[in-house]
Amino acid sequence: MNRQVKIGGKNRPIRFDMAALYIYEEQTGRSALSDMATFAQGAPSVRVMVDLVHAGLVRGAAYFRQTFEADKYLVAEWLTSSQEILPEVMKMFEQSFNSGEVSEEEKNVAGPTAEA
Repeated sequence: MNRQVKIGGKNRPIRFDMAALYIYEEQTGRSALSDMATFAQGAPSVRVMVDLVHAGLVRGAAYFRQTFEADKYLVAEWLTSSQEILPEVMKMFEQSFNSGEVSEEEKNVAGPTAEA
C-alpha cells in the first residue's frame, strides 16, 4: 500500500510491498525476511531500520514515476529529526502486509509492475 510520510521537510510517497523488499535485498545483500524476523522479535538494528525506510521511499517514488535521490545517510538524519517518524513508518510497514486495502490514489495510478 502506498502512503505519504512527512520526512525530510516534505510529504513523500512510501510503499512497502514485495518490490520494496526486493529493493531492500538488492541494496543490502541481506535477506529481508530474516531481517524482518529479527525486527519482529524486538531486536532491530539501526541499519535494518534505515535500510527498510530507504527501500520504502525508493519504491514509493518509483511507483509514482518519481525519482528519489536521498542516500541512506540522509534518510537516517531525517529519521533522527523527529521521534514520531520511525514509529509511524513502522506502523505503515506492518499494515502493508496485513491489509489488502487499496487507497484511492493507488486506484488511479498504474504502477510500474502493472504493465507486465
